[in-house]
Amino acid sequence: AGFASIHAWTHVQHAWAHHNSLLAFATIPCAGVYFAVMIYISGLVRKAKIKQDGSFTPDEEVWAEVAEENENDVAGLCLAYLTASSAAFTITHELHEGVTGRRKPGAVHGEHTADEAHERRLHGAAEHHTML
Repeated sequence: AGFASIHAWTHVQHAWAHHNSLLAFATIPCAGVYFAVMIYISGLVRKAKIKQDGSFTPDEEVWAEVAEENENDVAGLCLAYLTASSAAFTITHELHEGVTGRRKPGAVHGEHTADEAHERRLHGAAEHHTML
């Protein structure tokens, strides 16, 4: 579920951002609100299901705790990835496709591939280190 969320919200980020890093960052609070609403709704559904039989068994308690932990993990993983992706876009002007890390075609300033851009950054860092 975490990687599916990353994939979905990365598509939203690409649709909004284009060449504007501020819009890339705008996906983060939108995703946060989405996750907050979905976690709230799923909590209501769990409570309704637990109240159906009139008792709160130890198994249901474990189920509720594990479900809440997983929901929080998915939200945290996705929001952290969107934050890192937005920061990387601000620095490199490249959007990447979800968890694959591939460059999104047409979302790069310049004509270099992701591998060429990585090599250029490494070369530039090595030159800077040599100058020190």
